[in-house]
Amino acid sequence: MEKELIINKIANICKDMGLHYILKAKTALWTADILIECANHKVAINVCKSPRNVEAVCKAMHEEQIHGCWLLLHASKSPGIMENKPCFKIENKAGEAVVIINPHANDYADGTLDLSEFIHAFIDDKIIFTETVTLDKVEICFYKKECYRCHRESSLLLV
Repeated sequence: MEKELIINKIANICKDMGLHYILKAKTALWTADILIECANHKVAINVCKSPRNVEAVCKAMHEEQIHGCWLLLHASKSPGIMENKPCFKIENKAGEAVVIINPHANDYADGTLDLSEFIHAFIDDKIIFTETVTLDKVEICFYKKECYRCHRESSLLLV
């Protein structure tokens, strides 16, 4: 998938959601391909093959109350799995852009969300990154997904 095509898809998703966005946002400490302005926070998304300085950029964005995310395009020298970092591989499956949210998934639960589902979930703070978490309650969601290979319906469990 092309970088500009993905950025345009994200911009269209933002338009459909009624959100204001800025293309090619930049500060002294970070840059973003698209900066989305939500009600009480901002979301910065970068589309690239190999992210640089993820920890430093995340810290700078966090200080400005911006939630950052990297969508990683396929590359011959692809970075390994970046645990607890907001970096997700994006692929083309059956002509649709899908984001791999669980690289350890098996064939039963493919661990992907289509780009629109991912953007909605990320903007709504339904995707978080942490090494440990203490919870009073847990929300379990089942999403109906169609297998891109055999087109059978299955359920994706998100906790």
